[in-house]
Amino acid sequence: MYTQQVVAAKTTFRVGLTSDGLGKAFITAWLLTGSQARAEDAVAEGFCLSLDGESPLQDSVAAVALRMGEGAVDPGGELGLPRELRFVLRLRPDRRRCYVLRVLAGYSREASARLLGMSAFEVDQQVAASMQALAFEGAKGSRTWRTELTQAGPRPRV
Repeated sequence: MYTQQVVAAKTTFRVGLTSDGLGKAFITAWLLTGSQARAEDAVAEGFCLSLDGESPLQDSVAAVALRMGEGAVDPGGELGLPRELRFVLRLRPDRRRCYVLRVLAGYSREASARLLGMSAFEVDQQVAASMQALAFEGAKGSRTWRTELTQAGPRPRV
């Protein structure tokens, strides 16, 4: 039993598998593929690849998710995501992939370009367009939120 725990601990350390790391890898895969089911497949395959010690879990999962390609976004599948990430899921697929890799996952522009098969300049353009679209959605959403607050009546004093 103790030997199994040590092996499991070493494996966990080597691939960077923590609840935070696994969660981040899953959300990244979900946003890259547009599907919870494809994200689960990407995480499972990425985990197996990362056991070889070739690359960290996040990198393996992102590469697998991009290789899987973009399918249709799951209808209603965005409900498990926070509001801000639902907006990201609604971006055009090319913009969403650039934004997720560059901004949310924190890849450099060169690494993002390499993974996406485009130039760093194109990645920058797509990220800028994504930020504009998200700012517009956020502005629409904040007006809706403000309207909901005012219709709910006065806020209690603290």
